[in-house]
Amino acid sequence: MQAGTLTRRVEIKKYGTTLDEYGEPVPGWTTVATVWGDVRLLSGLETVRSNIAVSEVKASIRIRYIAGIDASMVAVVSGKTYDIEAVLPDVHDREFTDLICKVTA
Repeated sequence: MQAGTLTRRVEIKKYGTTLDEYGEPVPGWTTVATVWGDVRLLSGLETVRSNIAVSEVKASIRIRYIAGIDASMVAVVSGKTYDIEAVLPDVHDREFTDLICKVTA
């Protein structure tokens, strides 16, 4: 994998319990990893749901191979949150992981 194509900073986050400034557990998003990635928008769909226009965009985010990512996590790129729908690791060479994502605006 060429490092020159991984030009965007990607934060992988999972929902769980974090500690506040007093050491009390509070629910929230925790950063699992911060990596470089390549974001490609695959398709877009605009629909009307309950009389509200909804835009849905599918994207593929390619990062270096990393284990432990699942569909319950999100990827944050430039302040935009992508819901991870599928994780496609390169099981043969362990070179990359593709994250198939959806962002709804």
